[in-house]
Amino acid sequence: MERDPNYTLWNTKNVAVLADFNRILVDTIGTAVYRAANMPAGAKKFAATKANYTTEDNLYVLVQCTPDLSSSDCHQCLLAAYSGLEICCNEKRGGRILFPSCIVNFEMYINYNETYVEAAALAPPSPVPQGDKGSSKKTWIIIGATLSTIVGVLLFSSFAYTMWRRKKREEIRNSQVIQLLDMEGRTIEDDCSNEIMCGEVKSQDSLLIKLDIVLKATNQYSNENKLGQGGFGPVYK
Repeated sequence: MERDPNYTLWNTKNVAVLADFNRILVDTIGTAVYRAANMPAGAKKFAATKANYTTEDNLYVLVQCTPDLSSSDCHQCLLAAYSGLEICCNEKRGGRILFPSCIVNFEMYINYNETYVEAAALAPPSPVPQGDKGSSKKTWIIIGATLSTIVGVLLFSSFAYTMWRRKKREEIRNSQVIQLLDMEGRTIEDDCSNEIMCGEVKSQDSLLIKLDIVLKATNQYSNENKLGQGGFGPVYK
């Protein structure tokens, strides 16, 4: 809600009969302010009211707020504008104050189009836009299908990678056994007692390498084949 810059205008003539003028002005502006601030959602926040001042004169009041204001802000803006009118336009036949967010105007002559005001008062408020429920449902279905596809691809990829790693480890293990047998001058067919190469591994004992193969592979634990020393003992190539 904006109040600055603001502009104040007033009629240079004073009212002829002062009796009850201020009371009528306060009541008429108060009614207009209440109506404008409490317009239904989607309707324009303005109101025009008329009151009999004398047998010859009527008092016309017009108030309006910008559409972006809430009911509470509109009410506060109009009251602030009216407070400014009380200072500038006491006993005047007309006055108006313009804020960026609202205006208050009173005159002793009609200052608005009565036909337009009556039509606007009878017109239903603009409907509040509602979301398309059908489109929303379709969107959620698409999102769900996409997520399901992604999860399926990730699970399949994880399974495939696990199987590849397992196969790779078996190939490396078999390659090591073949190298040891070659060093001894034997082949896989000559040593089918090795369950790794001739069938399934049924126990941890089948993973043990014969001592004669180890001795030959390390050249009788020669220092020339020693790679280093670890926590579990020396390591040979």
